[in-house]
Formats: sequence, structure tokens, C-alpha cells
Amino acid sequence: MSEPVVLLESPSPNDNGVAVVEQDERVACFYLMTEIEDEKRIRTCWVRNLQPAPDLLDVNGMKEGVPPMMPKAHCNHPNGSVPLDASSVRIVWAEEGDAAALYERSELLAVIPSWSGSKGFDGFARDCIGEGPLAWELSASNVSYERYAKADDYWRSWDDESFWTSHRDSLLESLQKAFGQQSRYFAIDGGKWPPKALAWFNRGTLAVLSTIAVSMRAQPAVELSVEEPSAYRRIELCACLDKNIGDEAIKTVAAYISGQSGFPWSQNTWLGHGHTLPSDVFEQLSGGRFSFALLSSRHPLIEPVTLPDFRGDPVSLLWMIPISARERELAIQKGAAALFERLWQLEVASVASFVRPEVA
Repeated sequence: MSEPVVLLESPSPNDNGVAVVEQDERVACFYLMTEIEDEKRIRTCWVRNLQPAPDLLDVNGMKEGVPPMMPKAHCNHPNGSVPLDASSVRIVWAEEGDAAALYERSELLAVIPSWSGSKGFDGFARDCIGEGPLAWELSASNVSYERYAKADDYWRSWDDESFWTSHRDSLLESLQKAFGQQSRYFAIDGGKWPPKALAWFNRGTLAVLSTIAVSMRAQPAVELSVEEPSAYRRIELCACLDKNIGDEAIKTVAAYISGQSGFPWSQNTWLGHGHTLPSDVFEQLSGGRFSFALLSSRHPLIEPVTLPDFRGDPVSLLWMIPISARERELAIQKGAAALFERLWQLEVASVASFVRPEVA
């Protein structure tokens, strides 16, 4: 038996993995490999048998690392199909970057969704019949056809520079209507894709910081947690600060927000209302009192801001509010709503400061 040959590799747009297509003389397989904080994960989806299908799954061979062939009962071509041609296959990543599809020219062959690898599910394959042990059937009604056609269009759109500048300008216009002309504007992408920025607005005694165009990337894993992911997957991170802390402190918070703006994609997770993040910057500025950021879809000092949709999804501002470890524990034990209720009972202006009383 020959060693599998790699036909195609495609690095994850999230920069934490790779999609690979391999085949030997028996079978073609599709893999997604990720590494997050030294934790490696490999997800596998069968694509097609190239030789007559076995009656049973070769479990012992799988334990030895031999790529398995799909059993005959679940194989659309029980006598085997033609090998994949390396010049004809291509990989399309999901917009979130945590899932991918394999195409042969314009035909969808296999999909490894974000939820693969659990409960006996590996992925969808065109040449599978029913729910096989290595893949499930990619039926004509499967939403993957539409999803990856849209994803393909999304990735091609990046070839046009106006794709980024148009959304950036629309966001800035909406934020300027809410907060006035920005006093400072920073590129926060380090010269790497995806482009993104941060704007600083002075609003009376307050400094408002907001990312710009982070929402052009759909957050990973939202569909694993909510039934309607559209409302949650596009965000901009922001903060409302008392200007009395000084420009240098505000710049430090801006740097912290910039650093967190890539968190969902590097970790294959998502940020939403009620979530928390550790913050050494908040801890430093509060003299050790507030060591976390609580994310909120509203802020008591700020009227709701309507941002332009992106690709049919609403874009949400998530305000980063400094909280203590005890306050975070309250949210864990009684729910974020309980913590928000106590925070909103404070003197309104104190929510933007680092000297407010704790509420837990």
C-alpha cells in the first residue's frame, strides 16, 4: 500500500490550521487540522473510494493510521470512482474560517462543518449514501451548497480594495453621526490581512474607542451556540472612558482593544453580550481592582448606535466594561443579567471610570 499523496493544502484564514486533500490508490480524504494554544485537532471526511468498497469498516486499519474506505452500503460508487485530479480540486473556507468545503471544479464534493467531529459526525460527502461511518450524504437540499457559494463570493470580493474601504467608510460615517468627528484614527492590523482600524472620539468628558471593520469577518462557532447566528456573528469592540484617566491610559486601552479584536478567529470562538475577557490593562489602570472586561451590547452613557449591515448581517457594538473577579463570579453563578442589573444601578458616570464601587 502506497503512502497517501497530498493533492492540495490551503491554510486557514484564521492562521491556526490547514485544510488538506489526500489520496492513495484506495481512497481520497479531506482533512481540517487546527492548533490552538498547543491543542491539536484533526477532523476527517471521506471523499470517495477509488477501489471496490469493503463490506465493513476496517476499524483495525484505522487504529494503525490507514485511511479508511467507506463500506459498500454507504457508497454511491461501490466499485470505486476515478481518482481526484490535483489540478481540478480547490478548497473554499467558510467565512468564519473554522470550516471548509472541497470542490472539483464547480462541483461540491465534501464539507467539514464547524460542528464535525462530535456525536459520530465527520462531514458531508457527495458520494456518500445515508449516514455513513466516515461521512453523511450531501443531499441536494443541504444548506452547504448555498453557504459555500456565498463564501466563495466573499473571498473573491477581497480582490477588490473597495470591498474593505466601502464598509470602513460606512462604519465611520455612522460612528461620526453618533460621536462627532474622530480625533484619532489608527490602523490596527499590523500590515496584515484582514485590514482593520480603531477610531478615538472625544464626547464631552468621555473618550469613546471603537474598532472599524472587525465586522467584515464573521465570528466562528456562533452557530454552535445559537439557532439564529446572523444576529451575533459580526461585531465591533468599543469602550467608553472618563477622559480624566489621561491620554496615555486611553492609548493603553486602545491597544488592549486592538489586541482582542482578533481573539475570536485565533481561538475559534465568539464574543457576545455577557461574555468576559481577562484584562491586565484594566487591572493596571484600576490599581488591581478590575481584572476583567464585561462585554455589553449597551452602555448607560451611550445612546444606541445603528451600524450598517454587512452581507445581510447586523453589526453590533460590544462595550468593554471593567469588572472585578468577584463581579465576574457573580455573573457565572447568577447569570450576566444579574451583574448588569447591579451595574446599571450605579451612578451612570461611574461605569466609565476605574474608581467605582464594586457591586459584588
